Amino acid sequence: MKLKSVKNSCSNEFGFTIIELLTYISLASVIFVGAYYVFVKSTDIYVNVLRSSTAVQNAHSASELIEREAKNVKNNASIIIATSTQFKFTNTSNTVIDLVYSSQQIKKNTVAYASGISSFAFSYYKWDGTTWTSASPTNQIAKIRYVFTIAYQGYSFSKDNYILLRNMR
Repeated sequence: MKLKSVKNSCSNEFGFTIIELLTYISLASVIFVGAYYVFVKSTDIYVNVLRSSTAVQNAHSASELIEREAKNVKNNASIIIATSTQFKFTNTSNTVIDLVYSSQQIKKNTVAYASGISSFAFSYYKWDGTTWTSASPTNQIAKIRYVFTIAYQGYSFSKDNYILLRNMR
């Protein structure tokens, strides 16, 4: 018995055509460019969130320090200095506390607790709600307002708060 050999025209072709390869490379390029774009954008968003949250955390820390210390004023005669950048007083433990804004920092007794502060101001009020002035005795201060803006790598956060002093009446 004799076998006939049948020759198939496709049997000698292996691999992909040039059109198929170019299509694959084009699609792969689009996918890789898209993935790179998503990666770069997500990295930028992460860095921006990190910077802004750092500014907020610094502001929160400074605010907590000021409030915690100011609420412990011993009595209405224990305020030593009350200016727009300094609040010095004796606390309930008979320790002198000096809260100062200088060189873009909030300091407590010369130790810096917050930095990057671009603006800061204390203002003081009497019990009747009127503004306390430096011409008045410090024993009339009943409420403190502090306002500051903290900046961190292009982001800023402002804080405006009032503190009602204890042991002042």
